[in-house]
Amino acid sequence: MIKVVTIFVAGVVAVVVAYVWSLQSRYGDAFERTSLGATEADLRTAAGSPSYETDGTRSVEPGYAKPPDQHVPGCVKELWYAMPWPMPQRFSYCFDQHGVLVHKYNWVSW
Repeated sequence: MIKVVTIFVAGVVAVVVAYVWSLQSRYGDAFERTSLGATEADLRTAAGSPSYETDGTRSVEPGYAKPPDQHVPGCVKELWYAMPWPMPQRFSYCFDQHGVLVHKYNWVSW
């Protein structure tokens, strides 16, 4: 019985590690390949659907506002790609009113 539980737990851990690694790979590759001037469609093709969207005034945690000095000029839509708990990492992409990427950053809290 202990062998079965051990194999099951090892399998679950392997699946979780593979999932986190695949997200990090996809999000990291998209961050490197997506340059300013890209469109939202370009980003969605590279990174998939965002974890959440804001209007550019919300912080890393969408329940909190960014201080005014952190607002990106022209940003009307910000797409966030968040790593799952407990990974404190977000990839942010700000788009202007024409859907053009005007700013991006990788937030990490380690």
